[in-house]
Amino acid sequence: MFGSVDDNYKWVPVLKLELINRNPGSHITYQCDNKNNSFKRFFVSFKVCIDGLLAGCRYLIGLDACHLKSKYLGVLLSGNCLDGNNGLFTIAFAVAESESKKSWEWFMINLATSFILDIEHISFISDMEKGLGEAIKVVFPNAEHRVCMRHLWKNIKKHIFVGTNHHNLWHTYVDEHYYSFRYRMAYEGPISTLPGKEQWSKPIDSIFVSPPVSIRPRGRQKKRRIKNLLEGAKKAKTSHRCGRCNSWGHHRSTCKEPLSLDDENVQPVLFGKIPIQRANSQTDAT
Repeated sequence: MFGSVDDNYKWVPVLKLELINRNPGSHITYQCDNKNNSFKRFFVSFKVCIDGLLAGCRYLIGLDACHLKSKYLGVLLSGNCLDGNNGLFTIAFAVAESESKKSWEWFMINLATSFILDIEHISFISDMEKGLGEAIKVVFPNAEHRVCMRHLWKNIKKHIFVGTNHHNLWHTYVDEHYYSFRYRMAYEGPISTLPGKEQWSKPIDSIFVSPPVSIRPRGRQKKRRIKNLLEGAKKAKTSHRCGRCNSWGHHRSTCKEPLSLDDENVQPVLFGKIPIQRANSQTDAT
Protein backbone atom coordinates (compact mmCIF):
# COMPACT_ATOMS: atom_id res chain seq x y z
CA MET A 1 0.00 0.00 0.00
CA PHE A 2 2.90 2.34 0.74
CA GLY A 3 6.12 2.88 -1.22
CA SER A 4 7.07 1.66 -4.66
CA VAL A 5 6.13 -1.75 -5.99
CA ASP A 6 9.75 -2.82 -6.47
CA ASP A 7 10.79 -1.92 -2.92
CA ASN A 8 7.91 -3.85 -1.36
CA TYR A 9 9.28 -7.20 -2.54
CA LYS A 10 12.17 -6.98 -0.07
CA TRP A 11 9.56 -7.13 2.72
CA VAL A 12 8.36 -10.61 1.68
CA PRO A 13 10.50 -12.56 4.24
CA VAL A 14 9.52 -10.12 6.98
CA LEU A 15 5.83 -10.38 5.99
CA LYS A 16 5.96 -14.16 6.23
CA LEU A 17 7.55 -14.05 9.70
CA GLU A 18 5.10 -11.42 10.94
CA LEU A 19 2.04 -13.36 9.75
CA ILE A 20 3.23 -16.58 11.38
CA ASN A 21 4.04 -14.85 14.69
CA ARG A 22 0.61 -13.25 14.89
CA ASN A 23 -1.28 -16.30 13.59
CA PRO A 24 0.38 -19.38 15.16
CA GLY A 25 -0.16 -22.66 13.38
CA SER A 26 -0.74 -21.04 10.00
CA HIS A 27 1.10 -22.28 6.93
CA ILE A 28 2.69 -19.35 5.09
CA THR A 29 5.57 -19.74 2.70
CA TYR A 30 7.09 -18.23 -0.45
CA GLN A 31 9.35 -19.29 -3.29
CA CYS A 32 12.09 -17.42 -5.15
CA ASP A 33 14.14 -18.12 -8.24
CA ASN A 34 17.33 -19.99 -7.39
CA LYS A 35 19.42 -17.97 -9.84
CA ASN A 36 18.68 -14.35 -8.94
CA ASN A 37 16.35 -14.59 -5.88
CA SER A 38 13.53 -13.00 -7.85
CA PHE A 39 10.02 -13.41 -6.44
CA LYS A 40 7.92 -16.27 -7.85
CA ARG A 41 5.15 -17.36 -5.46
CA PHE A 42 3.62 -16.61 -2.06
CA PHE A 43 1.21 -18.95 -0.25
CA VAL A 44 -1.07 -18.08 2.70
CA SER A 45 -3.34 -20.41 4.67
CA PHE A 46 -4.45 -19.30 8.15
CA LYS A 47 -5.01 -21.93 10.83
CA VAL A 48 -8.42 -20.52 11.77
CA CYS A 49 -9.56 -20.98 8.16
CA ILE A 50 -8.50 -24.63 8.16
CA ASP A 51 -10.22 -25.13 11.53
CA GLY A 52 -13.35 -23.50 10.11
CA LEU A 53 -13.28 -25.89 7.15
CA LEU A 54 -12.98 -28.94 9.41
CA ALA A 55 -15.66 -27.78 11.84
CA GLY A 56 -18.33 -26.00 9.82
CA CYS A 57 -17.94 -26.55 6.06
CA ARG A 58 -18.38 -29.43 3.69
CA TYR A 59 -15.23 -31.03 2.31
CA LEU A 60 -15.83 -29.69 -1.19
CA ILE A 61 -13.10 -27.23 -2.22
CA GLY A 62 -13.38 -25.04 -5.29
CA LEU A 63 -10.14 -24.14 -7.07
CA ASP A 64 -9.86 -21.17 -9.38
CA ALA A 65 -7.49 -18.42 -10.48
CA CYS A 66 -7.78 -14.83 -11.67
CA HIS A 67 -5.30 -12.62 -13.48
CA LEU A 68 -3.66 -9.74 -11.63
CA LYS A 69 -3.35 -6.33 -13.29
CA SER A 70 -0.40 -5.01 -11.29
CA LYS A 71 2.97 -3.97 -12.68
CA TYR A 72 4.35 -7.51 -12.87
CA LEU A 73 1.02 -9.21 -13.65
CA GLY A 74 0.76 -12.81 -12.37
CA VAL A 75 -2.25 -14.78 -11.13
CA LEU A 76 -4.06 -15.24 -7.83
CA LEU A 77 -4.73 -18.90 -7.01
CA SER A 78 -7.38 -19.63 -4.41
CA GLY A 79 -9.11 -22.51 -2.67
CA ASN A 80 -12.64 -21.88 -1.37
CA CYS A 81 -15.50 -23.85 0.11
CA LEU A 82 -19.09 -23.03 1.08
CA ASP A 83 -20.31 -22.31 4.59
CA GLY A 84 -23.77 -23.10 5.96
CA ASN A 85 -25.19 -19.95 4.34
CA ASN A 86 -23.74 -20.81 0.91
CA GLY A 87 -21.16 -18.06 1.28
CA LEU A 88 -17.58 -18.37 0.05
CA PHE A 89 -15.18 -19.46 2.79
CA THR A 90 -11.56 -18.96 1.70
CA ILE A 91 -9.11 -21.47 3.13
CA ALA A 92 -5.97 -20.67 1.12
CA PHE A 93 -4.70 -18.30 -1.56
CA ALA A 94 -1.42 -17.74 -3.36
CA VAL A 95 0.24 -15.33 -5.79
CA ALA A 96 2.05 -17.06 -8.64
CA GLU A 97 3.73 -16.16 -11.90
CA SER A 98 1.21 -17.97 -14.13
CA GLU A 99 -1.51 -20.60 -14.10
CA SER A 100 0.28 -23.83 -15.03
CA LYS A 101 0.75 -27.40 -13.84
CA LYS A 102 3.85 -26.45 -11.81
CA SER A 103 2.18 -23.55 -10.04
CA TRP A 104 -0.98 -25.57 -9.30
CA GLU A 105 1.05 -28.52 -8.04
CA TRP A 106 3.01 -26.18 -5.75
CA PHE A 107 -0.27 -24.74 -4.49
CA MET A 108 -1.79 -28.18 -3.83
CA ILE A 109 1.33 -29.39 -1.97
CA ASN A 110 1.16 -26.41 0.38
CA LEU A 111 -2.59 -26.88 0.77
CA ALA A 112 -2.04 -30.48 1.83
CA THR A 113 0.63 -29.31 4.29
CA SER A 114 -1.75 -26.80 5.86
CA PHE A 115 -4.32 -29.54 6.56
CA ILE A 116 -1.84 -31.24 8.96
CA LEU A 117 -4.01 -34.39 8.99
CA ASP A 118 -5.51 -36.50 6.23
CA ILE A 119 -9.12 -35.62 5.34
CA GLU A 120 -11.27 -38.46 4.15
CA HIS A 121 -13.81 -38.01 1.37
CA ILE A 122 -12.38 -34.67 0.23
CA SER A 123 -13.49 -33.43 -3.19
CA PHE A 124 -12.41 -30.66 -5.55
CA ILE A 125 -14.35 -28.71 -8.15
CA SER A 126 -12.78 -26.46 -10.78
CA ASP A 127 -12.92 -25.37 -14.38
CA MET A 128 -11.22 -27.26 -17.21
CA GLU A 129 -7.84 -25.58 -16.83
CA LYS A 130 -4.98 -27.65 -18.20
CA GLY A 131 -2.64 -29.00 -15.56
CA LEU A 132 -4.98 -28.60 -12.60
CA GLY A 133 -6.49 -32.06 -12.84
CA GLU A 134 -3.03 -33.63 -13.09
CA ALA A 135 -1.83 -31.69 -10.05
CA ILE A 136 -4.79 -32.91 -7.99
CA LYS A 137 -4.05 -36.52 -8.93
CA VAL A 138 -0.42 -36.14 -7.87
CA VAL A 139 -1.05 -34.53 -4.46
CA PHE A 140 -4.50 -35.96 -3.63
CA PRO A 141 -4.66 -39.32 -5.46
CA ASN A 142 -7.75 -40.51 -3.56
CA ALA A 143 -9.75 -37.30 -3.86
CA GLU A 144 -12.70 -36.77 -6.17
CA HIS A 145 -12.35 -34.09 -8.87
CA ARG A 146 -15.32 -32.73 -10.80
CA VAL A 147 -15.80 -29.95 -13.34
CA CYS A 148 -17.87 -26.88 -12.54
CA MET A 149 -21.37 -27.10 -14.02
CA ARG A 150 -21.20 -23.60 -15.52
CA HIS A 151 -18.03 -24.36 -17.50
CA LEU A 152 -19.40 -27.72 -18.54
CA TRP A 153 -22.58 -26.03 -19.79
CA LYS A 154 -20.54 -23.52 -21.80
CA ASN A 155 -18.64 -26.29 -23.54
CA ILE A 156 -21.86 -28.15 -24.31
CA LYS A 157 -23.45 -25.04 -25.83
CA LYS A 158 -20.31 -24.32 -27.79
CA HIS A 159 -20.22 -27.68 -29.55
CA ILE A 160 -23.80 -28.98 -29.31
CA PHE A 161 -26.98 -26.91 -29.62
CA VAL A 162 -29.17 -27.65 -26.62
CA GLY A 163 -31.56 -24.71 -26.69
CA THR A 164 -31.53 -21.34 -24.99
CA ASN A 165 -32.94 -22.30 -21.58
CA HIS A 166 -30.76 -23.60 -18.76
CA HIS A 167 -31.64 -27.08 -17.61
CA ASN A 168 -31.54 -28.11 -13.97
CA LEU A 169 -28.52 -30.40 -14.06
CA TRP A 170 -27.71 -30.26 -10.35
CA HIS A 171 -29.49 -31.42 -7.23
CA THR A 172 -29.80 -29.85 -3.81
CA TYR A 173 -29.97 -31.58 -0.49
CA VAL A 174 -29.94 -30.69 3.21
CA ASP A 175 -26.73 -31.50 5.04
CA GLU A 176 -25.68 -31.11 8.66
CA HIS A 177 -23.30 -28.31 7.70
CA TYR A 178 -26.30 -26.07 6.90
CA TYR A 179 -27.31 -25.82 10.56
CA SER A 180 -26.59 -22.62 12.48
CA PHE A 181 -24.23 -24.20 15.01
CA ARG A 182 -21.98 -25.39 12.17
CA TYR A 183 -22.01 -21.89 10.68
CA ARG A 184 -20.89 -20.38 14.01
CA MET A 185 -18.13 -22.96 14.37
CA ALA A 186 -16.74 -22.05 10.94
CA TYR A 187 -16.25 -18.37 11.91
CA GLU A 188 -15.28 -18.90 15.53
CA GLY A 189 -11.56 -18.13 15.20
CA PRO A 190 -10.24 -14.60 14.43
CA ILE A 191 -7.41 -13.62 12.08
CA SER A 192 -4.89 -11.26 13.71
CA THR A 193 -4.24 -8.03 11.84
CA LEU A 194 -0.83 -6.55 11.10
CA PRO A 195 0.48 -3.20 12.34
CA GLY A 196 2.52 -0.77 10.25
CA LYS A 197 5.87 -1.76 8.76
CA GLU A 198 7.75 0.30 11.33
CA GLN A 199 6.56 -2.16 14.02
CA TRP A 200 7.55 -5.33 12.18
CA SER A 201 10.39 -7.44 13.53
CA LYS A 202 13.26 -7.53 11.04
CA PRO A 203 15.24 -10.80 10.91
CA ILE A 204 18.99 -10.54 10.53
CA ASP A 205 19.51 -13.53 8.19
CA SER A 206 16.58 -12.81 5.85
CA ILE A 207 16.97 -13.31 2.10
CA PHE A 208 16.83 -10.27 -0.14
CA VAL A 209 13.93 -10.80 -2.56
CA SER A 210 14.03 -8.91 -5.83
CA PRO A 211 11.02 -8.14 -8.06
CA PRO A 212 9.80 -10.99 -10.32
CA VAL A 213 10.98 -11.39 -13.86
CA SER A 214 8.33 -9.92 -16.12
CA ILE A 215 7.15 -12.24 -18.89
CA ARG A 216 4.44 -11.93 -21.49
CA PRO A 217 1.27 -13.87 -20.63
CA ARG A 218 0.47 -16.87 -22.77
CA GLY A 219 -2.11 -16.67 -25.53
CA ARG A 220 -2.79 -14.20 -28.29
CA GLN A 221 -3.46 -10.67 -27.18
CA LYS A 222 -6.96 -9.36 -27.84
CA LYS A 223 -8.02 -5.76 -28.01
CA ARG A 224 -11.54 -6.56 -26.85
CA ARG A 225 -12.77 -9.46 -24.79
CA ILE A 226 -14.94 -11.87 -26.75
CA LYS A 227 -18.10 -12.68 -24.84
CA ASN A 228 -19.13 -16.29 -24.48
CA LEU A 229 -22.45 -17.76 -25.51
CA LEU A 230 -24.00 -17.55 -22.03
CA GLU A 231 -23.33 -13.81 -21.74
CA GLY A 232 -25.27 -13.03 -24.91
CA ALA A 233 -23.02 -11.38 -27.46
CA LYS A 234 -24.44 -8.21 -28.99
CA LYS A 235 -25.16 -7.82 -32.68
CA ALA A 236 -22.54 -6.37 -34.95
CA LYS A 237 -22.65 -2.59 -35.23
CA THR A 238 -23.94 -1.15 -38.49
CA SER A 239 -22.66 2.06 -40.02
CA HIS A 240 -24.95 5.07 -39.65
CA ARG A 241 -25.58 7.71 -42.31
CA CYS A 242 -25.57 11.35 -41.35
CA GLY A 243 -28.74 13.29 -42.16
CA ARG A 244 -26.81 16.55 -42.55
CA CYS A 245 -23.94 15.78 -44.94
CA ASN A 246 -25.13 12.35 -46.13
CA SER A 247 -21.78 10.83 -45.18
CA TRP A 248 -21.38 7.51 -43.40
CA GLY A 249 -19.92 6.85 -39.96
CA HIS A 250 -21.41 9.55 -37.71
CA HIS A 251 -24.69 11.08 -36.57
CA ARG A 252 -26.28 14.39 -37.47
CA SER A 253 -25.92 15.72 -33.90
CA THR A 254 -22.13 15.26 -33.98
CA CYS A 255 -21.54 16.21 -37.62
CA LYS A 256 -18.81 18.80 -38.14
CA GLU A 257 -18.19 18.34 -41.85
CA PRO A 258 -18.04 21.58 -43.88
CA LEU A 259 -20.92 22.04 -46.30
CA SER A 260 -20.68 23.83 -49.64
CA LEU A 261 -23.59 25.79 -51.05
CA ASP A 262 -22.95 24.24 -54.46
CA ASP A 263 -23.34 20.72 -53.10
CA GLU A 264 -26.57 19.01 -54.13
CA ASN A 265 -26.69 17.02 -50.87
CA VAL A 266 -27.11 20.10 -48.68
CA GLN A 267 -30.36 19.78 -46.73
CA PRO A 268 -32.37 22.74 -45.41
CA VAL A 269 -31.53 23.52 -41.78
CA LEU A 270 -34.07 25.19 -39.47
CA PHE A 271 -32.98 28.03 -37.21
CA GLY A 272 -36.05 28.81 -35.16
CA LYS A 273 -38.93 29.03 -37.66
CA ILE A 274 -37.10 30.45 -40.70
CA PRO A 275 -35.97 27.78 -43.19
CA ILE A 276 -32.85 28.33 -45.25
CA GLN A 277 -33.41 27.20 -48.82
CA ARG A 278 -30.98 25.30 -51.02
CA ALA A 279 -28.40 27.03 -53.17
CA ASN A 280 -30.19 26.01 -56.42
CA SER A 281 -33.40 27.73 -55.27
CA GLN A 282 -31.60 31.04 -54.74
CA THR A 283 -30.11 30.98 -58.25
CA ASP A 284 -33.54 30.30 -59.78
CA ALA A 285 -35.05 33.29 -57.98
CA THR A 286 -32.40 35.63 -59.32
